[in-house]
Amino acid sequence: MEPVRPEAVYPLASCGYLLKGGDGYTVLKDKAKRVYAFGKPISDALIDYFSTHSPMSPKAEGRIVRLGNALAQ
Repeated sequence: MEPVRPEAVYPLASCGYLLKGGDGYTVLKDKAKRVYAFGKPISDALIDYFSTHSPMSPKAEGRIVRLGNALAQ
């Protein structure tokens, strides 16, 4: 490995949502040199999946543990 060079250009894969600054993640916003779109957007793929597999009946798997009674603000 070598240190990251600020002036260098590195290949990176991401979703369009983050590349556009979604969720307040502005590190990549307007920085892309070449953007390639492969297939449909993730949002469209999710809509297709849920439309095909509705209704869904998710089961609790015990992976998420609630700590205390306070709700996130």
